[in-house]
Formats: sequence, structure tokens, C-alpha cells
Amino acid sequence: CREESRAQAVTSKVLKRWVGMLMLSAFERWRENVWELTRQKAVLGKVVNRISHLGMAMAIDVWRSNVEEATLAKAREKEVLALVMKRMVSMPMAMAFHRWREVKKEESRTRRVVARVVKRW
Repeated sequence: CREESRAQAVTSKVLKRWVGMLMLSAFERWRENVWELTRQKAVLGKVVNRISHLGMAMAIDVWRSNVEEATLAKAREKEVLALVMKRMVSMPMAMAFHRWREVKKEESRTRRVVARVVKRW
């Protein structure tokens, strides 16, 4: 009987150890699965974050491009307006110079005519 109770005790210990190992193994698999799911969730969160930031970055790039184009167009408009204003301001001066030149040509021609008339007399 003593040997039977000892054998039963040893068998009970072996079974407990075996059940414990099975439970430990199952717990370890569960823990690894939880860790992997947590990691995947974090990676997915980063991906979603990047995609949403990518959309924002693209929108900002389009906005920046539009602002640059508008700035260049406005600068070109100012240049053209400055040229037009310069021409408008200098037009009376050009007209006055042209008239002065014509008067001087006429004076020169008149002097030549007068000189010829005086020579003939």
C-alpha cells in the first residue's frame, strides 16, 4: 500500500507538473498573441497617421504652390503697371522733345534760307 500511495503521489506530481506546463504553454501563446496584436495595432496606427498627414501635406503643398503663383502673378502685374506708368509719365517729355527737335530743324532750315537770301542781295 505504501508503494501504491507513493506511486500515486509521484503520478499526481507528474500530472500536476504536466498540466502546469500545458497551462504555462497556453499562457505563453496567449501572451505572445496579445503582444503581437498590440504591436500590429501600433503599426496600423502609425500607417493611418502617416496617411492622414500625407493628405494634409499634399493640401499644404497645393496651397503653397497657389500662393507662390499668385505672388509671382502679382509681382509681374506690378512690373507691367510700372512700365505703363513710366511710359505715361515720359510721354509728355518725349512729345516735348520731338516738338523741340522739329522747331530746331525748322530754325536751321530758316537760317539756311535767310543766309541764301542775304547772299543773293
